[in-house]
Amino acid sequence: MERSIIENTELVIFDFDGTLYEDTDHFVYYSEQLKKQLPEDVQLLFTKEYEKIVSREHVVTIGKVYDVVRDYVLKLDPVQSTVVKEKNWKPI
Repeated sequence: MERSIIENTELVIFDFDGTLYEDTDHFVYYSEQLKKQLPEDVQLLFTKEYEKIVSREHVVTIGKVYDVVRDYVLKLDPVQSTVVKEKNWKPI
């Protein structure tokens, strides 16, 4: 029986801010791989959240950074790498 690649994983870190890749086409592939690891009853919810992220309707979007210490999503200036805006998870 094949074991899940994230079966014993406690933390998954994503580098979606463009520091390693300029193109974003591979995100679709990886999101599908992640979705397959989820229980079937939450896969549709995962897809809906991912679609919001891609369409920039979510607090987390491609190109933003997550501050794990303060629990904020940060928008950075791409040239200066300085924080332009920070947002917490709670709706306004």
